[in-house]
Amino acid sequence: NSVYDEIKLRIVEGLKKKEMIERFLKDDRDPWVRRRAVLNRNYQDMKRIIQMAGTDRDPMVRAAAISRIGQEKVLYRLALNETDRYVLSSIIKKLNDPVRLAGIIEGTDHPSIQMTALKKIRDKRVMTNILQNNRSELVRKSVIEQGSGIDQSVLKEVAKNDQWWAVRIEAIRNIKDRQFLKMVAQSDSHWRVRTVAKHRISGK
Repeated sequence: NSVYDEIKLRIVEGLKKKEMIERFLKDDRDPWVRRRAVLNRNYQDMKRIIQMAGTDRDPMVRAAAISRIGQEKVLYRLALNETDRYVLSSIIKKLNDPVRLAGIIEGTDHPSIQMTALKKIRDKRVMTNILQNNRSELVRKSVIEQGSGIDQSVLKEVAKNDQWWAVRIEAIRNIKDRQFLKMVAQSDSHWRVRTVAKHRISGK
């Protein structure tokens, strides 16, 4: 069977007629065959490829279809309806628009996907918006850790108001205003935050 399967895959890979390739895309139950068909460079029906990227039941096939798509608008639309982490990672690798990457971060609860998208964002305005509005403590903390040049005034607001102490600590580690740090060292509700503020003041 394995020999037959390999021969079948090679045949599909070498097909040149659209109608023949489409028959395998539509009717074959083997996801490896559908994957090889959608990757066939002789097949140029982009509308059908986009449809496969959004509807094929196998994540491997959807990811293969995504590798053929270059339009960020289309990729982003697919990402908003995708739940599989492997497929989402494939989409993120092809996206460069920071606003769309931020939209993916907002739209998923997968920490690994959020971090993958976050690492690609360099836009200070977008990063500031994520820091101020994202519901994930891990994401907010990672924005500061990434060293995105967040304004001191924004970091101070985070240090005063963020609900999670670990995010406040990360903000404090990047704040230069000694008077503000003294205020935090005296008034923050969490002892870890107060301790880090004191260390920042003393230079430890």
